[in-house]
Amino acid sequence: MSNQRIGFAGTTLVEKIDSPKILKTQAGVEVTELFNVNYSSAESAITTRGYTYGDACPAGSGAYATSLLLSIGIEKDGPINAQVTYKWAIPDPTTQEALTPVGTVVLGADSNAIEVPIGQHPNKSGTNYDEDKKIGIGSWEGIEAFLSPQPVFSRTETLSSFAFSQTNVVGSVGKLMSTAKMTAKGLTGATDKYWMQMALSVTQNGSIFTKKEDFQFADNGWAADLYEGTS
Repeated sequence: MSNQRIGFAGTTLVEKIDSPKILKTQAGVEVTELFNVNYSSAESAITTRGYTYGDACPAGSGAYATSLLLSIGIEKDGPINAQVTYKWAIPDPTTQEALTPVGTVVLGADSNAIEVPIGQHPNKSGTNYDEDKKIGIGSWEGIEAFLSPQPVFSRTETLSSFAFSQTNVVGSVGKLMSTAKMTAKGLTGATDKYWMQMALSVTQNGSIFTKKEDFQFADNGWAADLYEGTS
C-alpha cells in the first residue's frame, strides 16, 4: 500500500522505479519524472531539490538538457503519500512564452522630446521673453514652448524571488537617482539627479519574478526642493 514504507521516511523526494518516462516527439524530447514523498513534505522537498521553471532537464546524464522544466505537480496518493511529477519539455513558442532564465537583464531606451514652457529655456532673457505674459518676444516672438529631450531608460531583470512588501513595491519610485545609482542600473555617464525613477512593476510566473524599472530624464534637471534623492 502507498502509505506503508520500509526505510523511507518520506521527507525527501524518492524517484519511483518506473521513472523517468521519455517521449520523443517532432518538437523534441518530453521527460516525466515521478517521485514519492509525504504529502505534508512535498513543498519543502521540491524546494530542497532546487530546480525551478526553465532549468535544463538532468535526466539521462544531460542527454535531454534541451528540455526545460515546464511544470511540477503534486498529487495525493493515499492517506500519507503524494506523487510529485516533474515535466520537462522544449517550450512551444506558438502556445506559450519562453521562460527567461533567472539573472537575465534587459536594458532599453525610448528617445523622445516633449514641449517645455519657453520660460524654462536656459537662454531666455529680457529681450526674448516676456515674464509677465509668459511668452516669447523679439526673436522668440509668439513662442510659448520648445522641444526638450526627455528619454526614458528601462531595466528589466528576471529574479528567483521577490517579497511583495510595501517597502519593496514603492522602492525608489518618485526619487532622483545619483550617477552611481544609474551606473548600477546599467546606464553610464548619467548626470547626477537628472534621472527620476518613474515606475516599478513586478510580475510573478510560478517561481520566476520579472522586475521592470523605468527612469525619466529631465534635460533641465528636476527641482531638488520638490523631489527626494535616493540614499
